[in-house]
Amino acid sequence: MTIGQTGQSGAADPAETVDLVVPAQRPPAEAAPADPGSGDPPVAGPGTPAGRVLRVAGRVLRVAGRVLRVAGRLLLRIGGLLVRAGWRLLRLAGRGGWRAGKAILRALAAVARWLVAARTWRPVLAALRWLARLAGRGLAALLRLVRAPAAQRRLATAVVQASTLAATAVAIDTGQRRALPAPPPGPAGATEPPTAAAEPANAGPPAPEPRPAGTAPAEPPATEPDSAGTAPAGTAPAGTAPAGTAPAGTAPAGTAPGRIRPARARPAGTRPDRTRRILRTRGPSRAASSRTAPASAAPTADRRSRTAWLARIGAVATWTVVGVTLFICYLHVSRTSAVTSDGASNALQAWDLLHHNPLLRGWQLSDVSFYSTELPEYAAIEYLRGLSPDVVHVASALTYTMIVLLAALLAKGRATGRRAVTRCLIAGGIMLAPQAGNAVYTLMGSPDHMGSAVPVLIAFVLIDRAGRRWYTPIAVALVLAIGLVGDGIIVYTGVAPIAVVGLAQAYQARLAGRVRWRGIVPDLAIVAAAAAAVPAASFTIGLIRSAGGFRVWPVPAILASSGSLPGYLALTGHGLAMLFGADFFGQPLGLTAVLAVVHLAGLGLAGWALIAALRRWARAETAVRLLAVGIVLTLTAYVLSTRADNLLSSRDITVVLPFGAALAGRALAGRLARARLLPALAVVLAGYLISLGQLVTRPAAVQPDAGLAAWLGAHHLTYGLAGYWDANITTLQTGGRIRLLSVLADGTTISTDYWEMRTDWYQPARHVANFIVLVPSPPGFNRYPNVASVRATFGQPLRIYYLGRFTIMVWNKNLLASLAPGGPLAPRQPAPEPTTQPIPGP
Repeated sequence: MTIGQTGQSGAADPAETVDLVVPAQRPPAEAAPADPGSGDPPVAGPGTPAGRVLRVAGRVLRVAGRVLRVAGRLLLRIGGLLVRAGWRLLRLAGRGGWRAGKAILRALAAVARWLVAARTWRPVLAALRWLARLAGRGLAALLRLVRAPAAQRRLATAVVQASTLAATAVAIDTGQRRALPAPPPGPAGATEPPTAAAEPANAGPPAPEPRPAGTAPAEPPATEPDSAGTAPAGTAPAGTAPAGTAPAGTAPAGTAPGRIRPARARPAGTRPDRTRRILRTRGPSRAASSRTAPASAAPTADRRSRTAWLARIGAVATWTVVGVTLFICYLHVSRTSAVTSDGASNALQAWDLLHHNPLLRGWQLSDVSFYSTELPEYAAIEYLRGLSPDVVHVASALTYTMIVLLAALLAKGRATGRRAVTRCLIAGGIMLAPQAGNAVYTLMGSPDHMGSAVPVLIAFVLIDRAGRRWYTPIAVALVLAIGLVGDGIIVYTGVAPIAVVGLAQAYQARLAGRVRWRGIVPDLAIVAAAAAAVPAASFTIGLIRSAGGFRVWPVPAILASSGSLPGYLALTGHGLAMLFGADFFGQPLGLTAVLAVVHLAGLGLAGWALIAALRRWARAETAVRLLAVGIVLTLTAYVLSTRADNLLSSRDITVVLPFGAALAGRALAGRLARARLLPALAVVLAGYLISLGQLVTRPAAVQPDAGLAAWLGAHHLTYGLAGYWDANITTLQTGGRIRLLSVLADGTTISTDYWEMRTDWYQPARHVANFIVLVPSPPGFNRYPNVASVRATFGQPLRIYYLGRFTIMVWNKNLLASLAPGGPLAPRQPAPEPTTQPIPGP
């Protein structure tokens, strides 16, 4: 609407739009008329001092724009030169500078070791803490200053004045000189601006000129109105307004000018009262009364800014409170499962990271290192709490909390209000209560591919929220490369889904949508970034290994046979039920079994969302496609491999739980609301809360080796040998005071272990081991030492003790000198089938 349609009320409606209109053409030589009733000169005419100042300001702005454009071109050229120079340097380095690069890396590593050995990092950390504290105090002071009402009014007034001056300068400099509203005065001493009406308030329309009798009335000439806002005889002037309102060229009192829209050309021969819009402001739709000061827009801006700040602070506070609450609950849930040697090995590796071994020199890890995923988390917790089994519980609870929050954030997307809350509740509710027993051990027992979902979810959130910004491929490549250094399963869960979805979207946009190549560059860039993360991670691991760092045992990739597929499919279904908390098989009939059946709702929602996403692939969002493809590729790789050997091997598909939860929240929230199924889901969520309450109230698990550690300490046995599942966990329980080394038996020979161990632990010149702890071999594993193999290798012991299931044999010599180097067994070759002899003829 235009200014001439404003009413008499002083209230403002921020939802409407005010259009400031001027005549289509206007001779630049004429100026806006002054108010005949006031006798004051124009507010901002071309001959006034204010007009000259604004004209100069417009020219200065134009010159500054040209300078910035030239500077931008210069910077682009300099950047191009730097890129070309860097590319040439890289080519030279690739040809002959590899040794120099290795020498530089070794020098940097030596400097880092010296800094760590000299304890130089402690003053640095103290300085960083001091700077963070200082920055926090400064930010708090700034927030207190901005929250003051007087400061807010001054800030709003300054913004209004600056925007008004800029709009006036642009209007005068382009030749469309029109009297714009003067800058409003400050909050104190606000005065009423002069009225610029073209006519008195009681003036009516002009009377038509007399014509001779018998002649036809003259047609109005098809000319544009003049610069003063007048029109030909018989027409209403375009620059006037009804009585009691402001003229069409002025803004109402209290209205802040907004963004400038380019004028649209009018075809010749149209009606003369048509005008062009040159200013369009977001503001009140009804003009304030003449008694309202222009500074009345400041409280509105204050309220809006305050509402936005309160909304952001409320969102951050909500996510923080939910995260802290979930962490406390999951810490109790994690403590219901005992820590094993897998988690203890990772805790010992993180302890080495903190104590002058950042590359884990001498460590032979498992098939996954977790070097860049969980180990930094373990090291941070140990820096605060020390070395104890509770480090594993704290890290597991923190990791699972981050995964729940990231899944809820990915399910939320850009939704707001009730829809956003519904999506977050569906995604978080499905992951809310892990099932006691195997599910808690798999999801929170120790680092076992669950923490590897964090970088993948972060990459998906970046693609979903950042969109096609220039830094999205760089951030995605960096996050995936960091995750791949620690766990190679991200190739199936993160890299492959991003590549498939990116290529599919580029193909769909190029061939089906007829989009130019420039339009599909962002999709191809993300695909290239995901693909580049794999060699970047391999190169990083190679550098660590060449510098004497840790070693990872590769797992051969073997496809499953056709006869084993039915069993693998059944085991996959059982594993999914366990991960989603719906494993009611073998449970006694009661509340626990009923709650497990209720958890089938989460598994059903995830399956429904997957089918819906695949059926509506063409209309699905990018995040929905990523989650659906990630689930399909992960399950396919698991079924077609030979990893599905028991229920605990479901750790390889734990990423399906957050993927399915986020997909259900994002794809089904609207459907469930339209079908009026949200009350039923509220009942299901209550069942999940009851399950979580049962888990939280369960007592903490007792470590099975706690008695062994106490007994060894009482008998002053501090360095010995044991099987894998009793070695590193005993070392962790005692904080490193008692160390047990894992050993293996191959017939009558006892050798060192090759899995989750450090080679210098077994050096006879540095350590003395004089006892061994024997336990029965685990089911399906026959490489544990027994009494016969121990006697054959070390001879007759000096003393033998029996402690429950443990047998402790003590010698008066160093057993490390008799150990053989260990390694994995050679893979068994399938027995050749006997050749079929032909049946002799008669």
